[in-house]
Parts: sequence; structure tokens; C-alpha cells
Amino acid sequence: MKTKNIEKKQVRRTEMHKHKIEENRDKEYTPYIHLFFIMNFGISFMLLFAVIGIASATDYYVATWGSDSNNGTSVDEPWQHPSYAAQQAEAGDTIYLLDGTWYDEHVVFANSGNATRPIIITAYNGTPTLDGVDKTGNGIEIPSDHSFIDIKGNIVIKNYAEGIYIGGKSSHINITNLTITSLDGWGVYMRHSCSYITIDNNTITHTGPAGAIITHLAGHDEYNFHHITITNNLLDDNNHDAINVFGNCDEVLIANNLIYNATNGAGIMVHNYGNKNVIIRNNTLEHCTRGIWLIGVENCLVEDNMISDSYAHYGIFLYTYSEPRSWIRNVTIRNNIVRNSSMYGIYVATYEAGVEVSDILFENNSIENVFSFEGPNISNITIRNIPDATRKFAINDIVSNLQIEFTDGRVFSEDSPGTPRWYPEKSSLSLTGTGTVTTYNMTVVPAGGNATITVNKFDTSLPQGEILIDFTADTTSGNNVMFTVWDLKPNHYYLIKRDGDDFATKQANSSGYIQFNNSEWPPVRTFTITEIPNINITNVQATSLTPHSAIIEWNTDVEADSKVTYDTEPTNLGTLWKNNSVLTRSHSILLSGLDNDTTYYFMVYSTDSEGNTANSAIYNFTTPHLLPPHGNSTVIIQSPEDVNDNRLRSSTPDEVLNDTVWIDVGRLSPDVDYRDVIWFNLSRFNSTDKIISAKLSLFWYY
Repeated sequence: MKTKNIEKKQVRRTEMHKHKIEENRDKEYTPYIHLFFIMNFGISFMLLFAVIGIASATDYYVATWGSDSNNGTSVDEPWQHPSYAAQQAEAGDTIYLLDGTWYDEHVVFANSGNATRPIIITAYNGTPTLDGVDKTGNGIEIPSDHSFIDIKGNIVIKNYAEGIYIGGKSSHINITNLTITSLDGWGVYMRHSCSYITIDNNTITHTGPAGAIITHLAGHDEYNFHHITITNNLLDDNNHDAINVFGNCDEVLIANNLIYNATNGAGIMVHNYGNKNVIIRNNTLEHCTRGIWLIGVENCLVEDNMISDSYAHYGIFLYTYSEPRSWIRNVTIRNNIVRNSSMYGIYVATYEAGVEVSDILFENNSIENVFSFEGPNISNITIRNIPDATRKFAINDIVSNLQIEFTDGRVFSEDSPGTPRWYPEKSSLSLTGTGTVTTYNMTVVPAGGNATITVNKFDTSLPQGEILIDFTADTTSGNNVMFTVWDLKPNHYYLIKRDGDDFATKQANSSGYIQFNNSEWPPVRTFTITEIPNINITNVQATSLTPHSAIIEWNTDVEADSKVTYDTEPTNLGTLWKNNSVLTRSHSILLSGLDNDTTYYFMVYSTDSEGNTANSAIYNFTTPHLLPPHGNSTVIIQSPEDVNDNRLRSSTPDEVLNDTVWIDVGRLSPDVDYRDVIWFNLSRFNSTDKIISAKLSLFWYY
């Protein structure tokens, strides 16, 4: 018997003896004291189990060079076989596998852990490897009705039939950070009625039927899986489905997996019947026979998946068959990207009368291929916010209540029966036959009721002067309708005509949007939008600043006049103006009469010969400070003779720099904080070192 079992008995005997003593004392005390000792016993009883729990948590070590006759509790004396360790481990124990490879090893756990003390098997160092050699049996098996077992941490399992087998009715099993590869069967196989199973951050490659499979027990529909999590795994080269959820599963999360090369099935398949509350989120699926395949699901969410190169069939496939319970209900499929499917991007099919597909929302899914519906009993389908410019629909049978809608009032056209309408909360169409829906970079939102829109032309890439957009609109009298158009040239101007007459001129914002409205109905109105010549204002700057003046300069890309509004408060702009009517591309306006040491705000405007006007943003400048005289300063203006030239010379005594020079002559007085300089006009110098009748001026500076 194990040492820890002996310890348990010793603890129990000690506590029983203590209990006897307390029981005898109870007879002598009052009922209140009796109650106190009952509470004390309860506490002691709980402490007993805590002590037992601590005592039973043992770390075991396993190495290829160890021996099963060792105690296994140290790295120096490890056991040899992981299969032996799994038979010994009890709740709270951890099995550490040292780096190495075990051949034809089949690990089966004999016991379960519990909620606070799971059994754990993990790598101690390196990448311990279980090599089944002949691809038979299970690498690691958790028998039926076992629970709270964690298999994790850099363990490699290869060359078995199944990598990990989880028996029926097992629960709270965590499989993380493993590499499972080169199998004839499944990477991870779960039998019926398992619950709280997590498969996270594993690499599962080169498997037979599937990477991970959840399969119910045929003929026992009372057995259900629930709370299954498959996340963050890499699955590659799985010969059927990478992830296969097979019947009667509830609360399943499949998220953040990378799935490549799933052949003969799908990247992710949830099928047969009885599956509900399944979330398939943010997975990447590439080069699979099909991307995501759903049969027999209810309350399912498929979102944010990237599906590409579904080389034999469809990106997303909803399908029912002869099983009456294979219906599909209340499914939301949104924000998925489907690219390069060999057949349809999204395919909805019912192949048996009486088996329905109903209440399905497809929202904001981007697909390249056809969106197809085939078979009877398809109803209540909503396709919302198509992000693609065109979307082809193939409807081979009658679909009851198939709605196309845009919650922003997007403008679209279709070549199938039905009339689109625009409402305050959406635009929509009941699609009744095969056709193509084309979307435009435009929204229409009426204040009430509804409106109809017919697009006659929409091409914002055409050159200036041509009609870019032509559409007709109709609604009830007085109904204000807001039109928003984008994909225009930022900051360019556009002329909107209504029924051939000028209606409004709008400048596109920095994102290329314009917006206008109309409330004058009837009759049916025709609107056109044309780009008109545009004035671009650039290089705005204030130059040549003096205490009382500044020059404002800017450029335009066409000839235009020049106007500047300025003020000391930006909110007062538009009061003071300076302008020049001469048309030019290089603009310059002198602002005079300014106050020194003052900040001025200004905007520039230019209008071309066609009357198109543009204006700049608000800029500002500050005039310099004007310095007053200090102390008893004097200004002397005179024309002295024979004054020596004290300026620095360039190279020879007689060579004079032909430029204005200031000569520092020192302080005028020791009591003031300025210095004196003399200014010489060099044009009055000769080539000697004497000044001939030059004017001298005395200034001061700080």
C-alpha cells in the first residue's frame, strides 16, 4: 500500500481518537458548550480532508531510461513507462515525461481527478514522444466515465490509429499544446455524452478520417454532448473533416483555428441532427473540399471566418437530407469572407420534402461566387448588408420570404422580379427569382414612409464634365429624402441638377462624400451629379512680417482672384477683407495697419472665371514686437568727414565688403541696458580706408 494511504489512516485514527475525547466531555457541559464542540468537530473534519488532499498530490517522473520498480517521485529515480504512471496516478497527481521517445506505448488512465485536483500529464523538458509504430490502438486513452484529466505541454503523439481517445460520458478533459500527427484514424476522438472538453492550441496533422471528431452513439439520442471547446488549433491534411461535430451537441465553440487541406469532407462539419448553440468564429480555412458544412443545427452562429479555395464544392454549405431532424433553424452567418470556391460561395440546399431550412440571417458576408438556393422548404431568409459591388443569386426553387436589405439605406439595383424600396431604417427587396444585385456607393434615407430609386448610371471614375450619376427618385409629397454619395474626389466640387436645372453645388469632404436632400415631390425627380472645375488652394503662408504689416501668399491650380479675411479673433473672420481681382495662380495680398506684437487669424479665398470658389483653412501669424527707446538715447544724423572705417575687412586693408554693416561702438551710458551701433551705407565708400561724406545714424538695440 502507498505511503500516502498509510498517512491517510494515521490521520483518520488521530481524528477519531480526538472525537472520542470530545464526545465524553460533551456530557459534562451545557447544551451551548455542546454546540460549540459540534462546530469545532465540523472544522476539524474539513481540515482532515484538506490534509488528505495535500498529502495525495504527488509528482511522478517518467523517463525512457527509468524503471517501473523505482518510486518515480524524483528525476533521479523515474518510472520507465507512461502507461504505468497513468495506472498509478490519482486525483491531484502530475506525471512529468522527460524528453525521449517511447515506442508502442499505449497510455490508459485508471482514475479520475476532481474539480480542485485534476490528474495531469505533461512534458518535463524537451518534446517527449509517444510513437505507436504500427498505427494501431490509441496513444492516450481516457476510459468512459472519467473526468478531470489534463493532457498538455509539448508532448508528441504519432503513428497510432487515434491520437487521443475520450470514452463516453467523460467530462472536464483538457487537451492543450500537443502535437498529434501521422495517424490512420482521428487526432482526438470523443465518444457519446462527453461534456466540458477543451481542445486548445494543438497541432493535429496527417490524420485519417478527421483531426478532431465528436461522435454520438447511434441509436441513443438521449446521450448528448455539451460544452465542447475547440480553439486555437492548427489542423492540416485531415482526410475527411478537420473538425467533425457529429450529432446531439449543445454549447459548442469552434474558434480561432487554422485549417488547411481537409479533404473529402469539410474544414468544419456540424451534421446529422440535434446540434444547437454552436458557435463557429474567426477560423481560417484554406484549400478544403468544402469550407463550413452545416446539417441539423439550431441556434447556430457562424461569424468572422476566412474561407478560401474550397476546391471541390462550396465555401459555406447548409444542407438537409432524408433524416427528418436534419432541419436547419435560427442560424446567423455574418462577417465571413469566402473566396475562390469552385462552385458556389454560399449554397443552401434541401433534398427532401418536409425537411426545412428556415429563419436564416446572412449578414455582411463577402463572397465572389454565386449565392445559390435549391430545393423545397426554404423560408424566411434575410440577406443583409451585402458588402460586394455585385452579388449573383441562383434560385432554383421558390424561396418563401427571401429578403435583401441594407440597414444604412444602400442604393442597389436588381435584374430579377421585385421592386426595391427605401425606408427610414433600411432599404429592402423581396427577391423571387434568379438574378444579380448590384450595389452603389450611395444611400437614400426618407424621413418617413418609403421611396423608390432607379439608378440609370453610376460611374464616379469618369472625367470632369461628364455625368457621373443619374437616378430617379419618387416618394410622397413633402417627404424629405436625404441622399449621400461617396467614392468621389476629396475636396472637389460637384454640381447636382434636378430635372435638368441646377439644384446644388457641393464640395466633397476629405473622404469623398457629398450629401443633399429634397422634399419637393411630386413629380418623380431625376437627379444628375457632375464634377465641375475645382480650385485647389495650396502653400498658404504669412511672410515679410513687420510690426505693422504682413504679406499673405498662396497658390491655386487654376487662375483665380485673391481675397483675404483677417481679424484678431477667428470668430470674427469675414469682417475685414483685402482683395485683388486680377486672375492668377500665385496670390499675394498685403495687410497693413496692423498692431505690433499681435496674433492675427486669416483665411484666403479664390474664385475662378466660372464662379467656382474655394477657401482655405484658418491660419494665423503674430506681428513682431516694436522696441521703444530706453534711457537718455539720442539719434544723430550727420555727415562727418575723415572718420576711420572700423568695419571688418575681407582680406586686404583697402578691400571693403560691399554690403550694409553695423559697427558696435559700445555703450552710450553705463546706466542703461542697450548698446550703440553705427550704420554705414557702403555705396558711399571708396576703395580706401577713409569714409567720404557717408551718413551716420545712431541706433540702439537690446
